[in-house]
Amino acid sequence: MRPAAAVGAIRPALGLAVALASACGPQTTRKPGVRQWTSDMEFTITTDPSPPRARESTIFTVEARDKSSHQPIEGADGRIYAGTKDGASTYDGLIPGLKPGTYSARIRFVTAGDWSVGLQFRRDTIDTNPAAIVTTQTWTQQVLSASDEPIP
Repeated sequence: MRPAAAVGAIRPALGLAVALASACGPQTTRKPGVRQWTSDMEFTITTDPSPPRARESTIFTVEARDKSSHQPIEGADGRIYAGTKDGASTYDGLIPGLKPGTYSARIRFVTAGDWSVGLQFRRDTIDTNPAAIVTTQTWTQQVLSASDEPIP
């Protein structure tokens, strides 16, 4: 076989080997998150597990950044709150996470279904001015049945 023909025969096999090797490597998948904005801040909010299940703890992780500089916002506080049309409600305060600008809250949804969820946040815990607290738009969070409940 001529050298040029040998290279032409190896090229497809090499491409397949690279594709298979990259498919078998560690997968880094981003959890889909909710994006929220205020006039000067941006938030990415994720849940673990995703989607949440009723009667089980759900960890909300909030990544807070300055809207113009994109720098993490540290030293802030706030809360995640949720409610249903039927009047069930829950909330938890945010606690600082390990990464700068991240906060977490633990929510326990009592029932499955659609929940309206929102975030209240203030940059500075010392600022007692009520206007310092911003509220994002609410979003709908689907909550699945508890793990021990049969699926209808």
